[in-house]
Amino acid sequence: MAYSTVNDLNQLHGETNVSTWADMDEDGDSAAIAARIAYMIAKADSEIDDRLRGSRYQVGNIEQRTSTAPPDRIVWASAVLAGVLLYENHGVADFDPKSHQPAHQFTWRRQNVYDVLEQIRNGSIQLDAKPSA
Repeated sequence: MAYSTVNDLNQLHGETNVSTWADMDEDGDSAAIAARIAYMIAKADSEIDDRLRGSRYQVGNIEQRTSTAPPDRIVWASAVLAGVLLYENHGVADFDPKSHQPAHQFTWRRQNVYDVLEQIRNGSIQLDAKPSA
């Protein structure tokens, strides 16, 4: 089961943005758009699992103790990363005004997710989730 859904991405990034970012061919093909969104959610989830591997949580199956839904922070992380991946697919390159290094407007969102995942990994943020066996 994916950590986030299309609805989570739409709530976070806006339905028009998500659809536009996923429409690489700019032809409005809803099946291709849906497939690309699902692919990026899977990529985001894989990155979350990779970053949390070795933590106290079961990767690939982060579940709450009370339900089968992933914890809110994991849903958020998946939705942010999937949106950033969709956005980046267009080859968007902006520049950081301070460092003048290539960066786009969502670079800080990705870094925020990485920071939260590191805090989960090192135990300073604890999820209401099943620990690894």
